[in-house]
Order: sequence, then C-alpha cells, then structure tokens
Amino acid sequence: MDGEMTSRARALKGREEGRPGPITQLVRRLAGLDGGPSSGVVGAGDDLMAAVRRTITWRLTKELEKRNQWFASPRYLGLIGWESWWESDAGRIGTSALDELVVDVFSHLFVDKLPDLASRLRAPGNSGGVPNVDGLAVRLMCNFIHDRQQKNDRLGARVYRVLKAAVRRAIEHDLLEVQEGDSEVNASTLLAPVAGSKGSRITAEQLRHWVAQWNARLLPELVTGFGPQSKVLHAELRFCLAELAGELRSFLFGDLVRELVLDVRGRWADLYSSDGDEESEEGGEERPEFPWFRILAANDAITEADHLRKLLDCVTDCLGKLDHPPERLRHLQALWGFLLRFTADEIRERVPGGRKLGPALGIPRRHLTSLYATLGELVNQCRAVLAGEKPEDSEDG
Repeated sequence: MDGEMTSRARALKGREEGRPGPITQLVRRLAGLDGGPSSGVVGAGDDLMAAVRRTITWRLTKELEKRNQWFASPRYLGLIGWESWWESDAGRIGTSALDELVVDVFSHLFVDKLPDLASRLRAPGNSGGVPNVDGLAVRLMCNFIHDRQQKNDRLGARVYRVLKAAVRRAIEHDLLEVQEGDSEVNASTLLAPVAGSKGSRITAEQLRHWVAQWNARLLPELVTGFGPQSKVLHAELRFCLAELAGELRSFLFGDLVRELVLDVRGRWADLYSSDGDEESEEGGEERPEFPWFRILAANDAITEADHLRKLLDCVTDCLGKLDHPPERLRHLQALWGFLLRFTADEIRERVPGGRKLGPALGIPRRHLTSLYATLGELVNQCRAVLAGEKPEDSEDG
C-alpha cells in the first residue's frame, strides 16, 4: 500500500510539472506517436501496463466511493457472481470484481476510445506543449461508471439522483450546508443544518429509522414519479430534510442515500416475493401478461438504444395528452413510471401480481387490466409512428 501511495505521489508530481501520466504514455505508444522502437507494441508484463493498471484501479476505487457503490453489490454495475468488490476468486479471469471492472475500463479506454484519445494528442494545439489526455481519460472513466449504473441499477440511480437534487435545493435555500467534503454533494459530503450542529453525527443506523418513515410518504412517487408528480415529490423531500435538519446534527450524504436505497429496494423486492397472487380475485384468471414488456430491456426487434429511448419518450409524451379523468391519468403515470424505473432492471416474464402492485402504486387492483391495455395500445401506436406507419385509431388516442 505504501508503495502504491508513493507511485501515486510521483504521478501527481509529474502532472504538476507537465509530464504526461501513464495513460497518456500508453495512448502515445499504442497510437504509434512516441517514435520509439516499441511504438505500437505493448506487453502484459510491461512496466507501463502495470502503472496504467494501478492508475485505473485507484481512480475507479475513488469513483465507486464517490458514487456510494463501494459497499454495494458489484451486480449493480453489471458484474455478476461477486458478493463484494474485494472478494477474491483465483478461478475466474479477474481475481476480484474490481479486477474485472478494471479490465472493462481498460478495454473502453484503449480499444473503444483510443481513436478519440489519439486524435486529441495529434491536435495542432498540442504541438507547443506537452500533450496530455489524462484528464480526458478520467472523465471517460467516470462516464463509463455512470452509464453502467444507469443500465444495471436504475432504481439506485434514480433514488441517488432525486435525493442529491433535493439536498442541493436544501443548500440553496439555506436549510442545509456543506460542513466537509465536495460542495457538489457526493457520498463523502458531510451535511449539517444551517442553524448549527450540536452533538455527535447521526449514524447510518439512526438514519435507517428516518428513511423508513420517509418512504411511507415518498413511495411510490420516489420511484415512479415524473411530470406533475415530481413537484409533489420535491415538496415531500424538502419536508423530510427539514425534519432531519431539526435534529441539529450533521450526517453523511453517503449514509443517507445508502439507507434510502436499501429501504426502497427491500420494499419493492417484496412485490416479487411469492404470496399466491397468481389469480384474479374473481374469475380465477392468471394475472395479465405484458407481451411488450421486454422492450424495456431492449430484447425484442428494437435493439438500438436511441430507437428504444425514442419509443419510451413517445409513450411518456402520449400519456400527458390523453383525455382521461385525472385519477385514471395518475394511475397510468404511476404504472408506466413503475415499469420504466424498476422492472427494466431485470428481465422478468411477468409483472408483479395485482395484490401487491396495486397497493404499492395506489391503484385499485380491479383497474390494472384496463391500464395495461391502454399502455399496450400507446406502445403499439408509438412503434408504428417510429416505423413510419400510420397508427390505427384508438379510443385512448
């Protein structure tokens, strides 16, 4: 560990003096820009490769800590079969989940993004100084982790984003202030009431009690809310944070968001636990199938991410234009929001049964079948529009 710290200190000193770091040096070698005999060639045992690996590992560890992912399951970043980031398994390609992530990021930087990084080094503006793409590489790494989380942990990413926005508004309105850490607010940011902090910091265990009370009021909008529902959610969160500020004690944003995400995950996981909810309450029919459900995981004919996003945006826009009673519109938005925010995380053959899903979304169970039908019609209409076809008229159009 001391050796790694010394290496990082040397790297930082080199950047301060204008020397390119290991990542820039490797880009130059792979792109054939260094002019040496080894230009374009690199080996696994190369000292430069080892330095690049240390740099990426250190940066990823910091980014995972910043995003409150270091103590979360690696599966939320798409790494399956690991219990933790530091668990070792000599029988796998990577000896740990972190090693696998380092390999993925290495491939992203030096395969996918190598042309962009090399072109930046070749740019005319670099001819007068020491070309350096280390900063750009760090940004690409952060974007890579962000995209992985958005794809594999939509629920956690949603809660993190909403809570962070609420905390930043609370800071702007002089309810909370940053006592230590990043003013942009991340896991290491220590927050305190503007009125002052007395006593010890609120622990994660104590925050668990608070978020359990909050989620009784915040769900389902914390997960499903969009459009007009967002305003109500923001108001509720401001009230929750005001309650916490009333304790006149500091707390870590990372502790708060972790406990909030864990509580939300637990509550929503209950929707999929078996409780015999396989039949409707009257006819003995199975709960309704959702034949177009897999579009949310891009598993049907729609494989282009841009096309899929346009489809989902189209359905969302259409929901806002329906001429339905306010209560039915709220039910449609809640159900659609649920499908977008939660069930897209994992491919499932069926949505949860109405006995659990209805109360969780505040929707009478008897209305779910017609709501599914309306959403299905909207999806078909939007698919036709995106395919350049004229959609069939619908009573909900």
